[in-house]
Amino acid sequence: MPPKGRRSGGKKTGTSVVGSVANLQLDTRPVRAEAPENDLGKETQRLDTSVAKCKAGVAWLNILTFAHRFKFGIYNDRPENETETNKLISAFKTKGIVPMKDVTAIPIIISKKRIGNCDALASDFLDPDVVPELKISDQDVIVVASGQHRLSALRKYHRSLQDEKTSLTKKIERIKGLKHTTEDHKVEYDNCRQQLSTVLGTLVDLGKWGIVVYDSDKLLAKGDRLANHLSSNSTLHEYKQTEEEVLVTVLKDIWAAYLKAAPNERDELAHSMLIDVRTEKDKNARLQKVLHETGLCYTLFRHLLQLGSHYRRRREFSVTWLSKSIDICMGVYVVLMESRCLTLRILACQDSFPSYGEITHLLNEAERGVVPAREKLASLRELLTDIPSIEKADISIWADVMPKIDKHAESAFHGVENTLLTMSPTYVEALSKYRSNVIFTLRSVWSLADKKPNEIEENSILKHLDSITARLELHLTPEEDSNHVPEPLLTGWMLDYIWSSLTKIQLAIAEISRWFEPLLDYWRILHGKMHTMDDWSAVMIRNVHAEPRLQSRVVAVQIVDYIWRYRNDMVLQLNNAMLRIAQTMDPRPHDKKSFEAAVGHMHSTETVLCNQLIGLVQARRQKGVVEPKDLSGESMAIVGTLALHVTSWDWTSSKMKNYVRDSTPCVQAIIMERVYAEQYRPQLLADPTIGALRRVFELELTEAVRPKQTLTSNRKLVTVKEWKWHDGLTLDKALDDPTDVICDMHDEFIQAQRRSEERLASETADLAALQKLVNMISNMPGAKASRVPNSDMSADLARPLTDLMQGFYINMSRQRNHLLADNPELAFNVSKDTTVLPVILPPSLHDSHTTGYNDVNDDDAEEDQDEDVIRQLISKKTQGGAKPSQPLTPSTEVFSPSKATGRQDECADDDNEPRDQTTPKAQRSAPKPRPIPRKKRQASPVRAPVEGEARTSPSTSEDTVNTQDNSSDVLSDDGRQDNEALVAPSVVDDTTHDTDIILGDATLPKASDTTVFLPEENMAADKTVLLASQTSSLSLQDHDLLGTIHNSSSAPPTEDDDRPKGCATDDTTWFEQEDVDELATSQSSRAADPDASVEELLATPGPESSKLVPTQPLTQLVEEVSSVVQPAAAPAPAPPATGSSTTKRPRTHTGASSGSSTSGHGKKSQKKKPRIRHAAVDAQDTGADEVVIIPGM
Repeated sequence: MPPKGRRSGGKKTGTSVVGSVANLQLDTRPVRAEAPENDLGKETQRLDTSVAKCKAGVAWLNILTFAHRFKFGIYNDRPENETETNKLISAFKTKGIVPMKDVTAIPIIISKKRIGNCDALASDFLDPDVVPELKISDQDVIVVASGQHRLSALRKYHRSLQDEKTSLTKKIERIKGLKHTTEDHKVEYDNCRQQLSTVLGTLVDLGKWGIVVYDSDKLLAKGDRLANHLSSNSTLHEYKQTEEEVLVTVLKDIWAAYLKAAPNERDELAHSMLIDVRTEKDKNARLQKVLHETGLCYTLFRHLLQLGSHYRRRREFSVTWLSKSIDICMGVYVVLMESRCLTLRILACQDSFPSYGEITHLLNEAERGVVPAREKLASLRELLTDIPSIEKADISIWADVMPKIDKHAESAFHGVENTLLTMSPTYVEALSKYRSNVIFTLRSVWSLADKKPNEIEENSILKHLDSITARLELHLTPEEDSNHVPEPLLTGWMLDYIWSSLTKIQLAIAEISRWFEPLLDYWRILHGKMHTMDDWSAVMIRNVHAEPRLQSRVVAVQIVDYIWRYRNDMVLQLNNAMLRIAQTMDPRPHDKKSFEAAVGHMHSTETVLCNQLIGLVQARRQKGVVEPKDLSGESMAIVGTLALHVTSWDWTSSKMKNYVRDSTPCVQAIIMERVYAEQYRPQLLADPTIGALRRVFELELTEAVRPKQTLTSNRKLVTVKEWKWHDGLTLDKALDDPTDVICDMHDEFIQAQRRSEERLASETADLAALQKLVNMISNMPGAKASRVPNSDMSADLARPLTDLMQGFYINMSRQRNHLLADNPELAFNVSKDTTVLPVILPPSLHDSHTTGYNDVNDDDAEEDQDEDVIRQLISKKTQGGAKPSQPLTPSTEVFSPSKATGRQDECADDDNEPRDQTTPKAQRSAPKPRPIPRKKRQASPVRAPVEGEARTSPSTSEDTVNTQDNSSDVLSDDGRQDNEALVAPSVVDDTTHDTDIILGDATLPKASDTTVFLPEENMAADKTVLLASQTSSLSLQDHDLLGTIHNSSSAPPTEDDDRPKGCATDDTTWFEQEDVDELATSQSSRAADPDASVEELLATPGPESSKLVPTQPLTQLVEEVSSVVQPAAAPAPAPPATGSSTTKRPRTHTGASSGSSTSGHGKKSQKKKPRIRHAAVDAQDTGADEVVIIPGM
């Protein structure tokens, strides 16, 4: 039996307190106060105290008078904000102006030696009346620490008060000048005087403003820190320091340290300072993105910041714009800016150079062909490319003249931007104008124009400025036998042009960047918070710079130069190809989810490749490996090895804790990109133009590759230089020399430029000839509306003159196209190739003495008249029927433009005379249609454009020749009714050329191929032809009405046609079967009765009387338009017409409108507008009975 446990408890079990822990002792001493290491408040207070010790006193100045001498931005480079200015103006109006106060006073930094009353300055503004006026003894500029918004607001407020004063004064003087004043005038007069008194009181001493004077000798004794603190507004709660201020401050600090460092340590120092700024500054995403672009920051602080306010106020210093633009093209943009800023430094260097007069003389001699002058100029051009003292050149010498040079560039190259860097006449002329304007401006601003050569030689400053103009003259003059053409200096206009050009080809730049970096499309998905690959072209340039296979870093600049040089041909071709590929191929993964889905669908072979690359990464990360990222010496048996070699991804970084986990997604992306590129890139590079572009890059890279010596199988040493792309693709042997492709593109561009200039010269000559003709006609006495001097032209002459101009436009455009193409057989498109020249037509007068003045213009009367015209046309067609079809003979009339005009004097028939009814055999007359609602007014015929009107194509929208029917009146644009129908101008060429005529997009055959004959009975019936284009322009109701007009050219209904006659539909499902049978029987019996009259036929009830509910208007079915010439069909036998054509057709009691689609069970079918193509006219007879099927005749 086990012993009982003791009450006091036995021996304690479990873990006991370790002795080391039990012996810990806490510090129980009182906590002492210690100042923080970085106390911003105390640091600010210390700076405030130091600045206060430099204060010389306070005074007042009329800042409106001294505004032109104030210089802002030396220590506070803040751009002026209009919003802040308007806020201050509102405060002036509501709360008044408090100029004598320490907070509102303007601080200036000036030496005491320049102050005339330095001893009389007050110490503060406690008593504003004793504050003296500041006396400055010279006329130099005054450095202002801050206050530009106060000055801007005060100047704007002063202008508004002056305008108000002028307005009130005018009102007072106006009331004073009134002969009879009223009580209201007196009240207004008193109010104006009161307001004017208030304005005048406000203007008194408006510019008197408090000034705080700081001694520049004390403030700047230990640098600019106190001045920067004095100018900073960061301590004020209401105005926070902007991103641009932070960026500019950082760039200025880096530039100051850059100048102080040794030449061989400057780049390293600037890079280290930039890294420190990235970690110290606030976590502003936009600012951090800009600061991580090292090349961009270098260009900003080394070049653009030194060129003054012309660049400082541009978007290149806007953090918002920069952060948005850092995407694809910024790397190329930065390289182009830097190279052109180096050009400005070369032009401003102080090395010895011939004078401007000598350079001008040499250029004139070389243009005349003097060989020694050309040789001398060639040697001088070499000096412009190799200047050892380029870093010593002061680029800021251009700061004051850049705004004027920018205006010269905008005026000279506006409209010819696409010709930049091309040896074309257009660009050479624009460059000549730009060069002369810039040289004239420089010599005027630098006071060189009025100096003699000996005076310039004796003055070192003038001699330096003269050498700058001499270098610029030589730089901007193109060489005659060289393809290199200089471009304008880097001003604001040039920066805008470069950026707009790059954004147009950004798809091509993205593809070129992929040739140098395989992870561009996937990096933001995998590492979105890292700034390694923010801008694609910048990554390409960094990869080229860091490439260990290359022995020259200038090759990156050459690649960018090729992109810029071939931007309008080869690069543009690549951009268009990538645009087509983006529309046809599935896109790459765009987010994490789609990337993981793509990884899940990877083939097993691709997975094996990924594992092999991961193994290679592990092997290269082992200790003892020298230059682990350099894989150029490794075997390329593993696909993707060269991609690991060229990528900007630092896969050797020690920051990766689990390199297998962290490196796997990037390796998978490399393999995924390789597979994706193999789907389109081989076909892309097969294009000769795109392949030539890649070959140009390849040749440049091969030239810079380090030579490598190998041993061949024959035991011979061979030194090779070869560039291999990471995608493993090679070009065709035919593209080994891309010179031919480049030369062909250059020649085509030059030819296009010359054709453009020839076209412009031809159009100018044609315009002058037409304008001379118009002026001659308009000045003739017979062209005037009356014999009154300065009378306008008569409208009877203005209308045909407009038509004449339209004919000139067409014919001149045709001749111009044939001349420029050197091909008289070239097809001419009237709607697209016609150029309407800006001929100024004189005004015309339309009065009671001109034709058509008394015509009815009422809209209702016009609509009624249109309906009456159409009914008269139907009445003519139905009276007595039509003549039978007869075989055509050579004497038969043919359709021609001269007959299609439908002149009134060519019509043999009168609308009121009955038709000849003695025809032996005539077709059954068509029934009169049902009443229709009023149609809308038809559009006016096509007329030639006049001054102020929009250009109108001579062809119709339906690609037809719009010929109006003679029997209907035509409403002109001014509301009159013309008896003569307006037609489109004839565009039929001379038959000796056999040239196809194109109307719109339809090509008509030659006149010799097909001749169109119309049946004689149609010509005799009305002497005009109603074309399908005229029918198609009507509304649906009008189309149904015209569909009842029968002629021999329309195919007659057959006995086998089961469709209900008079219903334009093929759908018979809404008839009962017995109704259909009854319909067929009834129609057959009626057609077989030879003695039945028209009235009996129409009065015979059909199946549609009670049982059939039509879903369409009761019109004849319009056949599908056919452009094929067919033989005329034989007319169906019909009894002679004996009744009057006015007999009405009996109505069917359907209980619903014939146009309703909801009353029946069928579906309403849509009618398409007919389209017809007319062939050209030829007088020859084809020997066959041919007609054109024209619907609606």
